[in-house]
Amino acid sequence: MNKQGMNVLKIAIVIPVYNDWISLKELILHIDKVLSGRDVELSFLLVNDASTIESDLSVDFFKNQSAINSVEIIHMHCNLGHQRAIAIGLVEASRQKGFDAVVVMDADGEDRPEDLSEFLDQYKDKDTNGIIVAKRSKRSEGYLFRTGYSIYKIIFKILTGCSVNFGNFCLIPAGLLNRLIYMDSLWNHLPASILRSKLPIHILRTERGKRIQGKAKMNFGDLVLHGLSAISVYIDKVFLRTLALSMILFIVSIGGIAVVTAIRFYTDLAIPGWASNVAGSLFVIVILSIILSIFILFVVLANRSQITIIPAIDSERYVQKIQSVFKK
Repeated sequence: MNKQGMNVLKIAIVIPVYNDWISLKELILHIDKVLSGRDVELSFLLVNDASTIESDLSVDFFKNQSAINSVEIIHMHCNLGHQRAIAIGLVEASRQKGFDAVVVMDADGEDRPEDLSEFLDQYKDKDTNGIIVAKRSKRSEGYLFRTGYSIYKIIFKILTGCSVNFGNFCLIPAGLLNRLIYMDSLWNHLPASILRSKLPIHILRTERGKRIQGKAKMNFGDLVLHGLSAISVYIDKVFLRTLALSMILFIVSIGGIAVVTAIRFYTDLAIPGWASNVAGSLFVIVILSIILSIFILFVVLANRSQITIIPAIDSERYVQKIQSVFKK
């Protein structure tokens, strides 16, 4: 039972779409089939990320769908990418109100509709006090992608001190939406923003679904950019850790120069020429660590003075129009 004392859960499903209209139609049919037996009303918010292929969704397509209450397409002026399309969809869901929770999922079928039932069960069990995220217990990508993803997680852990082990597929209780859409980091990366929000997180273990049509669009370059976007959410921690590393290098190098000098002038262990070579190398490290520290300080100061994009405030300028496709 939801907060209003009604039996029917009102769920908004935010799906970013770039040309995957065929896959999306099959996905919607599958979702309706999975949830048609439950007391749930589904409202789809489809974020059209400036697709080059026109949508063929029509009223007739949804007439026989029992769980679907409404379908809207948010058309964007230009292609902003997956994460920013999600941010715009979450802002629109927050503006419309009336939902108990919002689900974010992809249009390609890799986020399984079967897992939505598990999401709803956990949502009720956890008393809506946190965000439910899907953690894939088994991945099916190629070896190169999985290796790159593992390296990304290690680098993310080293630079930020946090572990990101889930993707975009999640359920966000409506009461927690404002906490996210006013975070500037949401514009770059949803999972990292969820971590940064310090909201309670509940893990739902899932498997990767089978892609409905075509091949995955994310290549190695996209993976690198995706990883950097996640790291940017914790840029302050990255700067602090890098600054600490440069200071450690500085102290160790100064100590090394002192030891080399002492060995050179106060012992008989010195080999002709070695002391100047070692001291010179350590001195270069000292100079580099100073330069790195100064650079980091200037970047931090410059970053603090920049105007950031707040999705809740700024996303509207990227929306061309909102098209109502179906409503019961």
